[in-house]
Order: sequence, then structure tokens, then C-alpha cells
Amino acid sequence: MNPVNRVLIDGTVLSIAETRYSPAGVPITKLVLSHCSKQPEGDRLKQVQCQVTVQVIGSEHAPVLATLREGDAVSIQGFLLRNAYREDHAWLKVQALALTKISNQPATISSI
Repeated sequence: MNPVNRVLIDGTVLSIAETRYSPAGVPITKLVLSHCSKQPEGDRLKQVQCQVTVQVIGSEHAPVLATLREGDAVSIQGFLLRNAYREDHAWLKVQALALTKISNQPATISSI
């Protein structure tokens, strides 16, 4: 059995951390997104609001990251993972596999 772990979320960029590099030289950028939507809950719609930390790894995302600003709308495709393995709690973050800037123009997509 291969369990599924996939995330698709749209949101507004609240913050963009300075890009750092892994020991192997791979760029890593963290974003914080604000998400607001209505989701089905039984026979009603529930208002959902949250902030999500997104980790964007790899140079293939650089063209999109270079154009991102706080307040931009984005769509993220990725998977969930623990925020830190040294801690006892299980805070989660999203590892981005694809990052799309949402605009009135045709979107620029970065994916693996």
C-alpha cells in the first residue's frame, strides 16, 4: 500500500523568508500563506481560515519566487511533513512541488 499525502491550497503570501542554501547548495525558501475559503461540512459550508508555512526547495522555482511579493495570490501543490524532527510536537508544513502565481495574466508555473 502506498499512502497518499498531497496538498493543494491557494492563499495570499504573508511573508517570504530570505532564501538559504542546503549543504549541497540547493536553495530553500519559506513562505507563509494566509488561506480563507468555505468548505463543506455535512450539509453546510464552514468558513476556513488558516496560516500555512510552505517550504519551496530547488532552483526550478526561482523564476516564480523572484516575482513574488507579500500580498500576491498563489496556488501550492505539495505534501505535508513535520516542521522539525527535533521537537516532540507534530507541527506540519507543506513542501511545495509546484508553485503558481495567480494573476489576471496567464500564470507562470514552476514544478518538478
